[in-house]
Amino acid sequence: MRLSAFVFSSSCSRPNRTILQVVVAVFFIVTLSALSGFAQARKPMTLDGIIHLLQEGASPARVTQLIEQYGVTFELDERASRQLRQAGASEAVLSAVKKMSARSTAEQQRQKQLEEMERKARVEREKQEKEAAVKAERARQEQEAKARAEREKQEKEAAAKAEKERQQKEAAAKAERERQEREAKAIAEREKQEKEAAAKAEKERQQKEAVAKAERERQEREAKAKAEREKQEKEAAAKAEKERQQKEAVAKPERERQEREAKAKAEREKQEKEVAAKAERARQEQEAKARAERERQEKEAAAKAEKERQQKEAAAKAERERQEREAKAQAEREKQEKESAAKAERARQEQEAKARAERERQEKKAAAKAEKERQQKEAAAKAERERQEQGANAKVEREKQEKEAVVKAKATEREKREAKAEAEAKARAERERQQGEAKIKEVRERLERERVEIDKQKQEEAAKKTAAEAAARKTSEDAAARKTATEAAAKRAAEELAAKRAEEAAAKRGAELKAREEKLEQERRRLEQMERELKEKQQQPEKSKAPSFIPPIF
Repeated sequence: MRLSAFVFSSSCSRPNRTILQVVVAVFFIVTLSALSGFAQARKPMTLDGIIHLLQEGASPARVTQLIEQYGVTFELDERASRQLRQAGASEAVLSAVKKMSARSTAEQQRQKQLEEMERKARVEREKQEKEAAVKAERARQEQEAKARAEREKQEKEAAAKAEKERQQKEAAAKAERERQEREAKAIAEREKQEKEAAAKAEKERQQKEAVAKAERERQEREAKAKAEREKQEKEAAAKAEKERQQKEAVAKPERERQEREAKAKAEREKQEKEVAAKAERARQEQEAKARAERERQEKEAAAKAEKERQQKEAAAKAERERQEREAKAQAEREKQEKESAAKAERARQEQEAKARAERERQEKKAAAKAEKERQQKEAAAKAERERQEQGANAKVEREKQEKEAVVKAKATEREKREAKAEAEAKARAERERQQGEAKIKEVRERLERERVEIDKQKQEEAAKKTAAEAAARKTSEDAAARKTATEAAAKRAAEELAAKRAEEAAAKRGAELKAREEKLEQERRRLEQMERELKEKQQQPEKSKAPSFIPPIF
């Protein structure tokens, strides 16, 4: 009681009084907890129990002793008092029941107060725990967000790295495919060339056979002609023989001479035939040998080409097998790398989970410690905050006055800058206007010169056309004056040709002039657009101007 009086007296200072109140509340809670535990350790007597003891013949003194020792769990009202009297309870028993009932009621009230205090303390603890849990949860979420961001960053980097590796692999595979395609194209080209060479050789062979056939036909024709000539010669010889026989009697010496000449001629022809046959047989033998040699060379070339093709196919097959083996080895390596990466990722995640759990435990411990320190510091910080609030109010007032002065100075400086910028903008706009006018004047002069040149060219073209028409008319008059129809037709053709050429030249020149006129029209429209933009720029107000005064914001 003295401690309570000292705690709640006005002589105790506020921090000390707060600490003592906390100590007294803790002591009171501990005492009530001990009393509650003691009360719960023993078993109070019920109304039925006391009535049973009285009915079993227990003495009032023993019943009173038990009641005083263990207490009761009921309130002594009229119904309970009547039941006890009917069971044989004495006044001492009733007095003890009444006393212990009052004590039980007081104990129940204390128990209720204790429960209420425990409930409040529990609510406060739960509130603090919730706040600490929320704080820890926020910290955990922030850490998880950081870790997640870091993981996402690492995943993105890994994905970018994997994408880069994939692109490199695709580029390597593409290069390999291109190399294979080039080799396949080269092989196909070589095969095509071989086929073309074989076709060319076949064509040459066919041409040679055709030449040989034509030669044979020629020889047959020559043989037929020769046989025909021999037949005619024989007929002539027979005729000559007949004439000779008829004239033999008259010209025997002449006949003998002719016979000798005929024999000599026949001998010469026989020799010539033998020489020709011998030469023909030699030529045919040479052709047969050459044909056999060509066929042998063609067979050797075909066998060589077939052998090279088989070698190329074997090399291509070996290359494909090597590429398949490399692809399988690459796939196996990638699979092992993925498995090792997944294993490392699982180990890293397990380590992160352990580290996260450890951090959460340490954070909870630190949060509880920080909450305890916070509660201890709040009392001391409250007075400090009150003192600082007064100083802060004075400081805010001073800062407000300083800001107003700074804003005013800035507004004055801004007005000066705006005036300077406005003058510079006006001068710049004037310079741009003068430059635009000079440029417009220059463009107009250039357009005028080009227009004069175009008019001059048009006049020249008209003069040339007039001269051409006059020349055509003169040519026509000259042609009409001539008498020969051939000359007139030639003149008319020349006149038409000259007129046609003059029309083509005039059309070409007209197209060029039209193109130049269109270009000048485009320049004129662009010049008009520049003039409109310059006028709009001069008439448009300055939109980039800031307000002359900015109200202070505190």
